Amino acid sequence: MAELLGLKDNLSLKAQSLAGLQQQFWQTEELPLIRISISEEEEFCENHFKATYKINNESRFACLFIDINQLGNTRGLAVSRLLAMENKFKSDAGLEWEYKSFMEEYEKLGHMSPNKELDGKIFSSS
Repeated sequence: MAELLGLKDNLSLKAQSLAGLQQQFWQTEELPLIRISISEEEEFCENHFKATYKINNESRFACLFIDINQLGNTRGLAVSRLLAMENKFKSDAGLEWEYKSFMEEYEKLGHMSPNKELDGKIFSSS
């Protein structure tokens, strides 16, 4: 009878140590809960993202556009950047081809459309 009690106690100890090992394993594998501190600028960006982006019916991110009146007078800067880019095209035909291909595809996908107000107007650096 003493042998049976010893076996029972031994099995109980083995079960307890196995449970302890299992608990240790899961504690080791568990990711720590660490609060990462972010700067005010990062927090602003995070909040801006949450306020202006939604997931549409196709499970894609969709953003809200800024009110055009908030842009200010940026046309001059945009035109100068366009002209600088066109100057790069003069020395790199491959870049020009890639740019035009991208813009054509972007238009075909419906992501942009021609500006009717500029129809026929061409910018030049001269």
